[in-house]
Amino acid sequence: MSAVVRVELPDPVWGRLVSRADHAGVKVADLIGAAIAREVRADRPATGRERVRDLWAQGLPDRLIAAELGWLNGRVAVERRALGLRPNRLGRCV
Repeated sequence: MSAVVRVELPDPVWGRLVSRADHAGVKVADLIGAAIAREVRADRPATGRERVRDLWAQGLPDRLIAAELGWLNGRVAVERRALGLRPNRLGRCV
């Protein structure tokens, strides 16, 4: 079940959300929904898949998520794909 809810945010907050969503290739509503879901789940330990989703939402690529969780890169990729998420890419320094 889903509902449409009106949310008022200051312009700078909205701008950061739009930028992060654009970078991740998702909708702003998806980011807000993930943040709310994290808060709802805060009273129980996160599953591995939830941790992958949270780290992915922060913009981390698979290799950094793997390092954070102590997993192999392939396992992170499998979990990310199961969540329907595209890989994050870090910009190159020149």
